[in-house]
Amino acid sequence: MPEMDNWRGIIRGLLYATIFEREPANALQRVLDQVIAKDLRNINRRKEYIEAIQAALQSSDDLSQLNNQSQSDESLRHFLRLLAEHLAA
Repeated sequence: MPEMDNWRGIIRGLLYATIFEREPANALQRVLDQVIAKDLRNINRRKEYIEAIQAALQSSDDLSQLNNQSQSDESLRHFLRLLAEHLAA
């Protein structure tokens, strides 16, 4: 997979929707319905989301620092893995 330089901006947008959840995974359906649904008809946008998620998961960045979130890096990575599974289906 080529290096995706702009993954942080995409991931910030996806994680912002989880900011008020104790467990980010609880926001999965809301993110799918409100943030991503309108973009899924565009195969290039779906691919961009998946590539950004893969880049985030492969990074050593503390993902909780992207939006200064209170959730742990581990819980945000779990959310992104779940989101990637739904997008790949």
